[in-house]
Amino acid sequence: MPFIARWPGKVQPGSVNDHVISFVDILATLAEVAGQPLTQYAEDSYSIVPILMDKDYPKPLREATVIDSNTLIQWPWKLIVGSGLGGIHARYNPELQDDRHKGTHFNELYNLEKDPSETQNLAEQHPEIVERLKKLLNTYKEQGFSVKR
Repeated sequence: MPFIARWPGKVQPGSVNDHVISFVDILATLAEVAGQPLTQYAEDSYSIVPILMDKDYPKPLREATVIDSNTLIQWPWKLIVGSGLGGIHARYNPELQDDRHKGTHFNELYNLEKDPSETQNLAEQHPEIVERLKKLLNTYKEQGFSVKR
């Protein structure tokens, strides 16, 4: 989802970058801009001030972005851990849209750089990436936050 910022004298007009950010990052960003400490309630929030002010800020801003309890993005990869409902697979494969596949846990892995529309599930071709990202997502769940401390 695009994010547009305007900050005269700070953000260069017309600048563009492709960092992955999250709406929770608004909390840390506004706290930094206001010169206030970040509260304990923003445990997944990163300030995006560095990337707003420097279009060449080195990637990544964060190790990975948690979208929800089953979805993680670590650029360029997006993992959706199988939900038991056939997931997005069913959207593209009519043979998966019947009741025989309910309860089947399909993991989904997409290369967002090459396939931003998420049409080619690469989970079977890259099981090592699926496992690495699942482990990272589980670590975040167990510790209760995703920000590197």
